[in-house]
Amino acid sequence: MIVPDCFAQRETPGTVVGIAGRENFTVITLAKARMNQEVGFVRKLCGVLEKHGVSFEHMPSGIDTISIIIDDEQLDGKTDLVVTEIKKVCSPESVVVERELAMICVVGRAMARTVGVAAELFGSLAKAGVNVRTIDQGASERSIILGVSNSDYKNAVNAVYKAFAG
Repeated sequence: MIVPDCFAQRETPGTVVGIAGRENFTVITLAKARMNQEVGFVRKLCGVLEKHGVSFEHMPSGIDTISIIIDDEQLDGKTDLVVTEIKKVCSPESVVVERELAMICVVGRAMARTVGVAAELFGSLAKAGVNVRTIDQGASERSIILGVSNSDYKNAVNAVYKAFAG
């Protein structure tokens, strides 16, 4: 079963009420020790994107890593140029470019405060044989954004839909 890009089903607070997603993103991941202590690091990174007319979809980060998820159309022929300038301006220890990523956003009311929602979400993906490549849950506790391979996109959406909408 293939479901539409978005659905609204459950209305019980704390449960999933929607799924949205799209394919064809590129992830540029930078690693640099103590990046979190370098004032202006993200501003410099975003400055490179701005200079080349590239907007980003999502930017999950950790203490020593940051990933920029960009719609492939935004990078159209600019990937090497953007990566070269990121290396020059930000001086990361490493830059890794991964293509063919699909992004899926699972939305619900206060999902983080409902025990088992994340377990059900990731359990359904594991059961379907889908490897999750990126994960982020916003501070609003209303969404979990995850990235999977383009080749796993439809299977992932179907697994999540089945888990939460029956």
